[in-house]
Amino acid sequence: MLYKTVSFTQFFHYIYGIIQLVKNRPFDHLFRPHVLKPFLWLNFFFIISTCLNAQINSTIPQWVNINSIKDVGIVNKKAIKDGYHYVLVDEQYNIVKKHNYFHYATSAITEEALVNVSQIEFSYDPSYEKAYLHSVKIHRGNQVIDKTPSLVLKELNEENERGNGILNGKKTLYTNLSDVRKNDIVEYSFSIIGENPIMKNYFNLSLWLSYSVPVGKIYLRVIFPKNIEPSISNQNISISPKIKITDVNDYTWEVNNPKITKLESSTPSWYNPYRRVQISNLKNWNEVKEHCRSLLAVSAYNNLGLKKIVDSIAKSTKNIEEKITSIIEFVQTHVRYSGNEAGIYSHVPRSPEYILKNRFGDCKEKSTLLNEMLKLIEVKAYPVLINTSLGKTLTDQNPSIDVFNHCISCFIYEEKYYFVDPTISYQRGNFKLRIVPSYEIGMVLDNSKNTFETIEPDLKSTTSMLEEFFIEKTGGARLKVTSVFTGSSADASRYDFLVNSLYDVQDAYKKFYTRFTDDIEIIDTVSYIDNEEKNEFTVTEHYFLNNFWVPEDSTKSKVVKKDFLPYSLHYKLNYGEENKRNDPLLISYPVNHTHTITIYKEGGWNVENSTKTENNRFFSYSYSTKLNEESLILAYSFSSKTDIIEPKDYLDYKTKMDFINNNMVFSSEEKPLTDGTVGFNWSLILVLLCGLTLASIASWHLYKKPFKSDYISRFSSIGGWLILVGIGVTITPFTLLFSLYKECEGDIAVNYAIYYFDERSVYFSPLRGYFSLFVTFFNSLLFVTSILILILFYQKKASFRLYYSLFRISNVVILIIDVIILHSLYSDSNELDERQLLSTETTGMIRVFIQTCIWVPYIWYSERSRYTFTKENTLANGSPTEIPPPLEEDNANIKLAD
Repeated sequence: MLYKTVSFTQFFHYIYGIIQLVKNRPFDHLFRPHVLKPFLWLNFFFIISTCLNAQINSTIPQWVNINSIKDVGIVNKKAIKDGYHYVLVDEQYNIVKKHNYFHYATSAITEEALVNVSQIEFSYDPSYEKAYLHSVKIHRGNQVIDKTPSLVLKELNEENERGNGILNGKKTLYTNLSDVRKNDIVEYSFSIIGENPIMKNYFNLSLWLSYSVPVGKIYLRVIFPKNIEPSISNQNISISPKIKITDVNDYTWEVNNPKITKLESSTPSWYNPYRRVQISNLKNWNEVKEHCRSLLAVSAYNNLGLKKIVDSIAKSTKNIEEKITSIIEFVQTHVRYSGNEAGIYSHVPRSPEYILKNRFGDCKEKSTLLNEMLKLIEVKAYPVLINTSLGKTLTDQNPSIDVFNHCISCFIYEEKYYFVDPTISYQRGNFKLRIVPSYEIGMVLDNSKNTFETIEPDLKSTTSMLEEFFIEKTGGARLKVTSVFTGSSADASRYDFLVNSLYDVQDAYKKFYTRFTDDIEIIDTVSYIDNEEKNEFTVTEHYFLNNFWVPEDSTKSKVVKKDFLPYSLHYKLNYGEENKRNDPLLISYPVNHTHTITIYKEGGWNVENSTKTENNRFFSYSYSTKLNEESLILAYSFSSKTDIIEPKDYLDYKTKMDFINNNMVFSSEEKPLTDGTVGFNWSLILVLLCGLTLASIASWHLYKKPFKSDYISRFSSIGGWLILVGIGVTITPFTLLFSLYKECEGDIAVNYAIYYFDERSVYFSPLRGYFSLFVTFFNSLLFVTSILILILFYQKKASFRLYYSLFRISNVVILIIDVIILHSLYSDSNELDERQLLSTETTGMIRVFIQTCIWVPYIWYSERSRYTFTKENTLANGSPTEIPPPLEEDNANIKLAD
């Protein structure tokens, strides 16, 4: 129970009151000597203990510089978020006295934010610290309300890590203020006295000079011994302290209305854009290493228990790698992660004997036990200090002892460092397969002069998924999912099955596939195969997806639409939401993910084989579609190459990710046919044969028909721009033949008659049916005619000029009619493929029209053309046209230049 401070005057009055009570003797029978004496002693010790353990002390230490909120300017309230802001941040650290003073003032401008400003709390470690609340005041306009006398101060056990088995021994002083109103200013101050003895007069402070909310004034002060020359590091700010030297060094930083720091989403854990100053009396990281080596040094202990376990392992195998693996597995799986880190044990491990006996320990204690066991088989091993958030940017910080938040182990085997995290209990396989997370660097507490060692990232772990959809005639689909994980991915999956019930895992996996349909049934319980030797974990799932391949709304549409994409890969990717960034972007790394979707459907697919790839400095990605009889295979592969996208590279990265975004989803569509629709397309074949027959007869007649020319040949070969014409007339029959093939291939098994006459069919549209026959008929005509044009061209027949011009003009007319009909059919369509067809045909028509406008005049008026195509020339009207002088091949004076 906590009590308020009792002053000496109050104590005197209390004792005086008791004396007067005894003199007046209102309860004479209670104040006999044998009763009164114990009562007086009880009260005396009660008061003394109250004085000694007081948690509220209104006396501000004399060394503190007093800051008044009256001297603080007004903040920009437009910049306030979450409804509150700081009026004053006043922090003063006296290293000499081991006394830290904190003084804050906050204000809420919304009712919701009153929760933030009306609760006061601060933590301390009672094993080496004392905490005092000095005062709490509320400023309401010109009125100052002192809340200190009426405070109800509670002491809470912090222990926010007890869920992980860790007790840190810290306590929190907490009070909830009454009658706090909007626009009030809540001002409070407190002190924390003491220092962890493991620091041994070393200090390192991070002084924050910016916040994410507005602050009226920041006042920071550090007092330390005069004989110390501190190491000061400015982060994101250039500011010098005000220095006052007396019998101590007195450094002060003061900032009014500091700039608000905003942090964008998905930033790395090490990224810190806030303005701050780091000050310490540590010279370098080597000094940190030497001190930490002394903290984690193992004192003499009884190692008989360790030897017994190691000897049993040694008897089971003579292979040194198997011995190392067995020892690691013992510590990881048979010594649980737990510990009491109160006091010095926040940095100092207990003895290996104690850890083995209790079969639990925190990270540094499990690492110590592992190292000692490895030493018994003559393997050199050392503790490694880690900062799980800062990674390799740790070296950019000021040297500090308490910057580390984790401890792992490393040992030397075949002259190589191997890192092991003994707190990970679900790893399997040879020690070379047991991968530590991306810690990047660590301080190995060995005898070398190197302060940090690089911890190589895990680039070998993979995830491979196969989803097989078997679509049935009923519209349902069987789904089999096979996932294979290796390395750290196997560790993570194994952990899911170890810490969760099979029911919970099954339920989570099932919910994942509700993306395809809400009506999903489990055919067989999820199962797994754990190949511990290879550290490979395979999971198999079986589901039935009801109403999978059915229209979304059967009352309005009979079209089946379904999107397929690799969801497991999609959720790992960060596409970039902002148009630009000022902060680095964190993306998943390392990622080596392959995903295959195989879809089996009766009748197969009308899909072309294709492969699309993107390989850049950020990632490599490929997506392919492949047909295999009645199955469609969608294959995806992604490998990341970095974990950070710098702001200057963000737009380039976002553009590259757009490629994935545009080439990940496979959208399928099927229009189910009514009874009688499937059959041989006689109408299409008849129209095709009719067109080919009529065109062949007409072409033969035109080829044999005499055609007289008014010109005599002056060119022995085809040259000039006619070469381009020749290329065109040569290619045209092949392109038209390919078009005919594509048209017939897709519709040969569809009975067009039902489209013309069956109004019940979803495809009933006579205009579309007749249009399809129209296109086929005229393409067959053009195909045969193009062959005639090709023959006339290479034989240099006089009729070529006329027939070529008519062929070109007819082609344009047909295309114009084609586009007009398509516009009437698809101009209001919301279907992507139909609108793309309309766009493609319109563009093609414009292109052919422009070509016709160029080549028809050239063929008709060019002297090169007139005096090249002259065969079967006969006189017209009795006499030939006047023959101009002979032309040279390079004659530049022709009427229409070649």
